[in-house]
Amino acid sequence: RDVRTRLMQKSGGKPFVVLVSSLGAEDRSSYVATNLATAIAMDEQNSALYIDCNLDNPGVCRFLRARPKHGLTDYLDDESLGLRDIVYPSGIDRLSVIPVGNPRVTAEEHLASNRMRELVDSLRNRYVVIDVPPASISVVGRIVSQMVDHAVLAVPFGQVTQSQILSGIDAVGEQRFAGLVFNY
Repeated sequence: RDVRTRLMQKSGGKPFVVLVSSLGAEDRSSYVATNLATAIAMDEQNSALYIDCNLDNPGVCRFLRARPKHGLTDYLDDESLGLRDIVYPSGIDRLSVIPVGNPRVTAEEHLASNRMRELVDSLRNRYVVIDVPPASISVVGRIVSQMVDHAVLAVPFGQVTQSQILSGIDAVGEQRFAGLVFNY
């Protein structure tokens, strides 16, 4: 809740799009992103949308009761799909999710597309949490960070160096960097 509150203060109380990535070999962003999206949705005045861009290690499927038919990669590939085709209820009031979708060889390139940029822009009136793979091993964080308002890095406590942290900040962009969340 503290991260939610700080991001809301940073954005002047306006809805924001935040990227959550991790540092280090283990992917810890899904835990932080899930909790942040849930904390936003727990405020009865707000709703949140969790977008899973963690192509190699999707984290959102644990929210969904059934396997989704379509997801983000499908939406980016197929212009006949609309937002309603890829947004699913999470089981938590006021929290919706967009799953990764079906695997694609060129999924990373699709994330850099105009369609992805348009999708993110169309969601700016909501609180959106985008989960991406570790910034240190994936280009996805660099791509998606160009579309967001803020970026939060999940850092495994005692397992990364200062230079790795600085490299992660550089990967998401210093101007968008909102803070670190240390976790175990």
